[in-house]
Amino acid sequence: EYTHVLQLDKATGAPHALRHAFGRNPLLFPGTFQPRLLTEGIAVYDETDPMHATGRGQSALFTMYMRAEVQRGVRPWQQVSMSGISQWPAGILPYLYGGNFYQFISKEYGTDKIPTLVDNYSRRLIPFRVKSNVEETLGEPMDVVWQKFTAYLDKRYGAPLYPSGTVVTKGKQLTSFGYATESPQVTSDGRVFYVRNDGFRQPAIMVWQVGLGSQKISHTWAPARLDWTTHSGLLRARAG
Repeated sequence: EYTHVLQLDKATGAPHALRHAFGRNPLLFPGTFQPRLLTEGIAVYDETDPMHATGRGQSALFTMYMRAEVQRGVRPWQQVSMSGISQWPAGILPYLYGGNFYQFISKEYGTDKIPTLVDNYSRRLIPFRVKSNVEETLGEPMDVVWQKFTAYLDKRYGAPLYPSGTVVTKGKQLTSFGYATESPQVTSDGRVFYVRNDGFRQPAIMVWQVGLGSQKISHTWAPARLDWTTHSGLLRARAG
């Protein structure tokens, strides 16, 4: 969170000079006018220390997420930098792509380019000119940078997970909800109970049935966990 404070509060050049006249006007915080990819990503990058096994940028969970993204095809900049993505992994997307993007910049262009990106953007009066800031700092058009980033992800996460000849049986996708939809419980008659937590609506307990798809049973609050017993039926546990 302190990384956020440093990045979002930073103002140099004209925005800094205008603060002397207009105070801490919201329009004079250039860092806030960026995609979450760049604001959340730098925090993930900063918290990550592979040698000490800390931070999401080196976690097995984020590695799994990114492998899945590479398998389905790396998303274009125009999609990753927008808000309100509801496709899996939904709200995790800015952290996932952002953390990897800064790791890529460090490896491809040099670690010093990361604070330079922040410094250059902190002097901009015209908001949302993100691509031109990347181009100015890295010295290449944004399209080229993203192509190189895509190749970096393919090389890092695209290697086969299993030895040659392994037969992999793929499961059937039952839902399209993203973020933290979880805690599936399967009954003997084929029903699947789970918690829908997509980050856009109040979490709900759902049931999926063959031929009927998913239906809401009731609202709940996150975090919530489900269990199923033949004696008592569906059980729910959540924080009070």
